[in-house]
Amino acid sequence: MKNFSAIKSMAFIFNALAAAAIALAACACAPKKTNPIEKLRDTTWEPIFTKGSAKAKKPSDSAHRPFLYFAKDLKITMMAGEHKAKAEVSLERKKIRRSECKLEWLSLSIIQKENSGSEEFIEYEGIFISDLQQADSIRLHENKLEFLNGRKLMLEFKRIPNFLGRSPKVRE
Repeated sequence: MKNFSAIKSMAFIFNALAAAAIALAACACAPKKTNPIEKLRDTTWEPIFTKGSAKAKKPSDSAHRPFLYFAKDLKITMMAGEHKAKAEVSLERKKIRRSECKLEWLSLSIIQKENSGSEEFIEYEGIFISDLQQADSIRLHENKLEFLNGRKLMLEFKRIPNFLGRSPKVRE
């Protein structure tokens, strides 16, 4: 009986050590927390989903290609179709999900293009800007950026290469 008790104790210790080793390995492999505020600096994003824009004509040529560019100071330059725009936002980490932060729009100004002449993408542009302004939080996953209103997805972006490290040129 003594041997059985000793074997049972050793089995318990072995199982406890194995469980601890598995737990440590799982923690080491867990994804790191993403701080969107730091990860957004000097990045460019292209929309892949815009709520409500299914029927609107989306620009695809390089002159009108929609994008968002976050400068190092987190000021935004964007193109939604015919016009470029600049925006200032406040991003705040609150106790929401790990890769999210609260978003508040401080200002948004649309820059009229000289001799734009075309109104081909004006409907998409209106939806794009409206959906952005309705967003109250963002969520970042590596190369995917989501703008949310509550838990509802308003816009989804994929990361694209920057403009050779320079902000897109916008006339004021």
